[in-house]
Amino acid sequence: MAKIWVSQDWYIPVDEYGYVIGPCFEGMLGCVLQLRHGVDDTKKKTKEGIEEEAMKAALKIPRLLADTVEENAYICKVTKDEEKAVTKISNAGGRIHDLLDAQFFGAKPLIKRRATKQSSYPDARDQDNHVMFVNFERDKKPRFCSVDLRGEMFSVFPPRCKEDFEANICIDDWNHFIGLTEREK
Repeated sequence: MAKIWVSQDWYIPVDEYGYVIGPCFEGMLGCVLQLRHGVDDTKKKTKEGIEEEAMKAALKIPRLLADTVEENAYICKVTKDEEKAVTKISNAGGRIHDLLDAQFFGAKPLIKRRATKQSSYPDARDQDNHVMFVNFERDKKPRFCSVDLRGEMFSVFPPRCKEDFEANICIDDWNHFIGLTEREK
């Protein structure tokens, strides 16, 4: 199993080609998938042989694959409204039954470079300063890769995604994408 690190502690489990492993639920406007916490990989069974419960989190990704710019703008607006609602509920205080706590990974973690240099996990540190790319294909789970340009070479995780990535993205494209992410600050 490969890991695409969303933050210093949370990752998306993927196969060697970058396809999501585990639960992934598709909707008309987005995709919701389960994140894993790095400590889940190191949990031991208790003396009684019972494994500790894993930490749980979900990530929603908007699917901007509509036919028009206006439809994609609508999807972005719905996503922003959902984030506002989650923030409001999360900050309301008190116990909210049957809801998981919201955890925010900073502003637009899927658009900007991720800071994982301080992580306790070596493979997360290897993806420091990377940008996440997502590919949606019909009848398949989303495909993720984590990419950075180092010198004249792309650093791509998982490595089996590198050939496909380089077949579709050149250095000029990369520089254009990075320019767009820099404006998102």
